[in-house]
Amino acid sequence: RTEAAIKQALTYFQQAVAADPGYAPAYSGLADCYWSLGASSVVGGLPPRQAMPEAQSAALKAVEIDGSLAEAHTSLAQVHLLYDWDFAAAEKEFKRALELDPDYTAAHHWYSHCLLVLGRTEESLAESRRALELEPLQLVVNFHLGWHYLYARQYDEAIEQDRRALELDPAFPQGQRYSAWAFLQKGRQEEAIASLRAALTT
Repeated sequence: RTEAAIKQALTYFQQAVAADPGYAPAYSGLADCYWSLGASSVVGGLPPRQAMPEAQSAALKAVEIDGSLAEAHTSLAQVHLLYDWDFAAAEKEFKRALELDPDYTAAHHWYSHCLLVLGRTEESLAESRRALELEPLQLVVNFHLGWHYLYARQYDEAIEQDRRALELDPAFPQGQRYSAWAFLQKGRQEEAIASLRAALTT
């Protein structure tokens, strides 16, 4: 999840669609790279006005080629969520993706974000937990469950989840920031400061 890595992936997906213009998963991958680069909360690196239309075009192409591909609907949902702010359209696409593939981790993970925006905290947590059940060693899914606990105001659970996630990768700065926010909400300022310092040095 670095700008350099996403841009390298973008190059590979561009090569894939050039080699096989009818390969829907490659267009979904293109879309995911573009919205990742267009959303500063994810990776950033490209202006949203440049990246997000590219993401939308690639996602729509993936759906057009293969409407049964869960990844394509998930990519389109992310564009609706992060750029259009059309939460109803995003939820519709996430639900369609999960109908097509109930075990698609990314759909559960990103749908949990949509539900959080809609204020449906318990449903959001359920989706985040399901993503972790499907891929218990997936680093970002581990940290984002802690993030969801934070927004659900379950601070003890957030701290414990962040602790478990940091065991997977102590150098992941995003995780240290999540820990700091949870510590602050508990009034544990010294631990919050230590977590922020760790985030700055990793």
